[in-house]
Amino acid sequence: MKPIRNALLALGLCSAFAAPLHAAENGGTATIDKDYAHSVWNWEKMGEAHIFWALYGTDGYLTVCGGYTTQGPSATRKFTQIALRDTAVFLNDTSIITNLNWFTSLKGSGSDPKVLGQQVKCKVTTTPIPAKGADVEFDLRSRKDTYRG
Repeated sequence: MKPIRNALLALGLCSAFAAPLHAAENGGTATIDKDYAHSVWNWEKMGEAHIFWALYGTDGYLTVCGGYTTQGPSATRKFTQIALRDTAVFLNDTSIITNLNWFTSLKGSGSDPKVLGQQVKCKVTTTPIPAKGADVEFDLRSRKDTYRG
């Protein structure tokens, strides 16, 4: 089979500290709003995935929340789920959570998915919230860039 390529290695950037952190109850759920980072994964000849994610604060620790939609054949969803398993959230080049396969599958598809207001799952990390004013950068990264079906 021809390899399916994830076009982006650095899959997105979340500026979680541009606005105050919000509490997500014990990692339960959160509601997607306009401040969520939006990354597009372009699967070669197989459609694309839209990943929505954000960071919150829960009892002094960073909490990751996220979801995704896909456009294309069912293989697009399959490869997106596999790629999420191989993806981590990084804080200044240090992984704070791995295996994002638990991200919520959202309603909607296409290049303009209607996801605002939908609920997504969250997980609390063991990483403390950085000090206010700290120089921080968050991003999603995959360990791999090729998947075969």
